[in-house]
Amino acid sequence: MARKYFIVIFTLLLIFVADRRLHNRDIHFSPDNVITGNPYPSLEMGELAPTEVKAILSQKFTYYSKGSQSYVFISEDQKYILKLFKRYVYEPRSFLAYIPLSFNPFFREHQAKLQKKSATFQACATAYREIKERCGMVYLHLNPTKHQLPKGDLVDKRGKKYELDFDQTCFQLQKKAQLIYPRIAELMQAGEVAQAKEIISSIFDTLDEFGKKGICENDPILRKNFGLIDDRAVQIDVGKMKINEERKKNQAYKLEIEGISLRFKQWLAENYPQLLPHFHKKLKEITVYQECNAALHQ
Repeated sequence: MARKYFIVIFTLLLIFVADRRLHNRDIHFSPDNVITGNPYPSLEMGELAPTEVKAILSQKFTYYSKGSQSYVFISEDQKYILKLFKRYVYEPRSFLAYIPLSFNPFFREHQAKLQKKSATFQACATAYREIKERCGMVYLHLNPTKHQLPKGDLVDKRGKKYELDFDQTCFQLQKKAQLIYPRIAELMQAGEVAQAKEIISSIFDTLDEFGKKGICENDPILRKNFGLIDDRAVQIDVGKMKINEERKKNQAYKLEIEGISLRFKQWLAENYPQLLPHFHKKLKEITVYQECNAALHQ
């Protein structure tokens, strides 16, 4: 009897080790490590890829950076950013995940990843449909297509070259943006104060537009999740974006803008205090505290 238990335990251990070796593969970029061929009919964009998009994707893309959810590549002309969704973030890394038992931690993790993938793709679709210009989005591809897109040439950070089938790959294509803080610093060092003020105005205009559309839960960190395209403020990370219809009615977002912009104000105070009067002017223009509070408590 003991021998049988030993054999069973040893067999299970071998299966577990084999599973770990098989699924704990290299998480560096490769075409096998991005999401492909996942049909999301409810998120179909309903449009053919424009000729402009095909031309952009025909360029060589080189590894640029990575985020928590995607590998990021930059186009050869340095004008566009390609984001490829990481497979291991959203898909199981063990066949044990497919055993539907409530006490199975791999199965529970798999269900959580499915929900996360659905929420992320929905957020990207919302951004593309509602405010793609304010996110610098050029194209979003969440469903497989046939003979619409070219095959792409990609180079990873180690210089290795790959060919990627864009028709079968989930990806987001954006215009390359410059981060806000470095751009303002660059302008102030060059004495371009008026242009720096225009950027501040653009930031508040963007936050106001998002609020009017009911955008929420969009991780509005100005330092890293927003940027500038032609000195116009855009949100570059849209993975958590949602729309709340109630926010359109009660204008509650106006009460949040001061908190969203607080660290930006602190950075200006430490580095360019001469810009603070303009900051406060723009903040006051779109935050009417008494009216908002009265509306919320009616």
